[in-house]
Amino acid sequence: MDHEYRHRIGHLLFSTSTDAPIPHLLEWPYSAFEAPTPSAPDVRNRIRRMPGPLSGARLSLEERKTIQRCPHFVPRWANHPVLATSPVKEVIEECLLAPESVFIEMAWNRIVIRNFRLKICDLFYPPDGREPLADPLFVAGYRNMIGSFLSGFSRALVHAAGVALDSRAAVFLGPDDAGKTTVARSATLRPVLSDDHLLITHDGGQSMAHATPFGNLTAGPNSARVGAFFVLEKSSAFEIEPMRQAEFFEFLWEQAGHTKYTLPREDAVAHLDLLRAISRSAPVFRMRFERNFINWDAIDSAMLKGA
Repeated sequence: MDHEYRHRIGHLLFSTSTDAPIPHLLEWPYSAFEAPTPSAPDVRNRIRRMPGPLSGARLSLEERKTIQRCPHFVPRWANHPVLATSPVKEVIEECLLAPESVFIEMAWNRIVIRNFRLKICDLFYPPDGREPLADPLFVAGYRNMIGSFLSGFSRALVHAAGVALDSRAAVFLGPDDAGKTTVARSATLRPVLSDDHLLITHDGGQSMAHATPFGNLTAGPNSARVGAFFVLEKSSAFEIEPMRQAEFFEFLWEQAGHTKYTLPREDAVAHLDLLRAISRSAPVFRMRFERNFINWDAIDSAMLKGA
């Protein structure tokens, strides 16, 4: 392919090969996570255009039976002509060796094939579909491509902002518009890991928060031990109160959304266990705040009490 982008995020190397340029993967903040060429990648993404018109020998009866063993595979897809075209069929043939480790999506005139055994994600877009690769919305899809494979490395991508306070990270969680970027912007002179998504690892009873390029704010590659988790809620007054870890675990599992749906069964169980361990690794608080007031003294105090 004509273009390759390599990024190191949370000590993992991701390689993305494409037949068309993806400008966003060269711009900030992705440029801060660029990695040198020689190392073998941990995860490979391959993005290319489908050939047109769609033609080729359809899958055999035995191949159609085998591909339907892929988790959540829709039976009618087995007869779709796109599966018969090269190079899509070449990728499908790799998948038939271990279908239980493959997740296939067909939607919006494109096909995404995640092979969890080989740690490869293939995305095929329609012949007239190069423009979406330059669309800012592509970045969200790219993030999901990467996030799907993290459980195989005992890592989780969490919808959260992170700020490093000395040697520890304050992790602020919430859905879109919960205030993660507001909190990150208020962290004057404190390194921001990300204002939108963090990569969390867990080992020996401790969780580490790693910076990612999946947002607008970051100080670049960095990591810190998680000192506390704060689940955000907007309010008319600032308040921090303890949150039950069991409730926090349910919040994390619900937040996993698309990732847990795409995983093979064994990986989904491992991801569940990882999130449970993360939820128990540091104090958890509910943080209610006004739009323009973040009490960092109260945040520091909560983290010190939990230390």
